Amino acid sequence: MYKFIQSCPREFFSLESDIFIDYMATKIQVDAYLKHCRKMIEEQLQWADSTHWRHQEFIQLSDKIFEKTGVSLSPNTLKRLWGKVSYEHSPNASTLNALARFLEYENWVEFIADQGEIVAPEESHGEVVGRFTMGRVRINGTLLLETLFTFGLFGLSVLITFLWGQISVAPISKSALDQTKFTSEKVVSGVPNTVIFHYDVQGIGAKKFFIQQNWDHRRRFEIDPTKKEATSTYYFPGYWRAKILADTTVLKEHDLIVESAGWLMTLDRDPYPRYFLPAEKGDGKELTVKDEIYEKAILGVQELPWLTAHYVNQFAGLEMDNLQLEVKVKNDHHSGLALCQNIQILVLGSEGIFSVPFSKRGCIGDLRLRFSDLVKDGKDNNLSSFGIDMDEWQKIRITVVDKKVQIFLNDGLIETCTYQESAGDFYGLRIKFKGLGKVDSVCVKNSQEFSPAEHLWPLPFQ
Repeated sequence: MYKFIQSCPREFFSLESDIFIDYMATKIQVDAYLKHCRKMIEEQLQWADSTHWRHQEFIQLSDKIFEKTGVSLSPNTLKRLWGKVSYEHSPNASTLNALARFLEYENWVEFIADQGEIVAPEESHGEVVGRFTMGRVRINGTLLLETLFTFGLFGLSVLITFLWGQISVAPISKSALDQTKFTSEKVVSGVPNTVIFHYDVQGIGAKKFFIQQNWDHRRRFEIDPTKKEATSTYYFPGYWRAKILADTTVLKEHDLIVESAGWLMTLDRDPYPRYFLPAEKGDGKELTVKDEIYEKAILGVQELPWLTAHYVNQFAGLEMDNLQLEVKVKNDHHSGLALCQNIQILVLGSEGIFSVPFSKRGCIGDLRLRFSDLVKDGKDNNLSSFGIDMDEWQKIRITVVDKKVQIFLNDGLIETCTYQESAGDFYGLRIKFKGLGKVDSVCVKNSQEFSPAEHLWPLPFQ
């Protein structure tokens, strides 16, 4: 505070200073409404309590906000908003507007107006009124010290209220937490796959208990604390982080890898995907689906689902931060439902994902490049190098060395970037097409070793 006072111009401390009034009003308003906004978002998501969110949860939230609003807020920006990363400045208008739009409001102003007043206790001392509305907080008094002291009392009252509220909630003891058991086993290899969860939550006091299969709240289900087992079915292969919760508190979590058992082709529709059987795949050496089978599968759809080639497995010694992946693909399917002929390469890690998109050149504004915490949105970045001729085979190579990324298209360098948050271990990939795409080859290796690459397609016996 002393440094802050030293840095302010003298007129800041005037009793009627608009500078001081605006500063305090803006800071208090934004903090109060932002806290309420975060609470509404958490209620809408129905995830675990945000105190337990890891980097992956912020990646998923970033994706959800982008899908709903078209605005890209990076995971690190969201971490700052949720207080996971220290940041002294207030969020800018575009960030606040994106949060409001995620909650179905036109903008931040409409969000505030709809909430009405957020009222803080009014203090008579120093004639300070702490009422936050669409207007300004009025600060009247005779001494800056008196004003700051009053705000300090208000902050202390909030802290006491918070701590008092915590007294009524029995904390989970370390011994009870240590005795909690949570494991799982898969019944088959591949998908669909029913997973049996074994648990023991005796000694934990809570109103309700849940198992959450992954970050998606729709994959959460309530369990009976008096029982020891529950089951859930996974229809997509992938790396998941399963959690057991007491109300909103995460008790324990563990990795859960559902392998694809080789390559799996799916049409990603709700509520269940359409699997393509081995006999329905293409006759040539390309990984694809027969034309007539695909056309029958999409008959009558209003919005074209993604056609996805999955390969998920456990790879010993392969890390996302030192990885080389090379694929050869094309998407020569022409349809009024697939104007951009999109291709998306998703690389799956235990702590994050890589997402490398391609489309026809005219659609690059809708692309979004991601490497762990780094996001580049086509709306405010030039991704023209990712606009390609989808009717021709394209060789794409992604090389990562110590989180430094290079992307090559047909051996020409098109992108370099560096991310900060480790993406963890490599667990496979998904190659997604809007339309009937084809895969010619896929290989992967450690980027820092001279060992030969592992060919995932075509397989050695093909």
